[in-house]
Amino acid sequence: MKPIAYKPKDWELIWEQIVKEQGVSINISFVCRRKLGFTVRRHQHWVEEKEDNVHIRYGYYRETIYLDFYNESMRTLFLLKYS
Repeated sequence: MKPIAYKPKDWELIWEQIVKEQGVSINISFVCRRKLGFTVRRHQHWVEEKEDNVHIRYGYYRETIYLDFYNESMRTLFLLKYS
C-alpha cells in the first residue's frame, strides 16, 4: 500500500487537528496506530543543487513525512477527513 507523503508544514496543520480531536496524551502514537490506523515516518534525503549540470554548488536535506497505513479503508478515511 502506498504511503501518504507530506511536507513538514502541511503535516503540522494535520497534526494539530489530530491532537485537538484526540486530546494530548503521552500515548498519541498509540492513538495514531490504534484508532487512525497509521504510523508516522520521517525521512530526510540529500538534494544537490548543481551549477551548469556538472559542479555541485551546494546541497541540503529535505524532510518528508510519510504516513504508513495498515489497511486501505483507514487510508481512505484519513484522506476524506484530513485532506
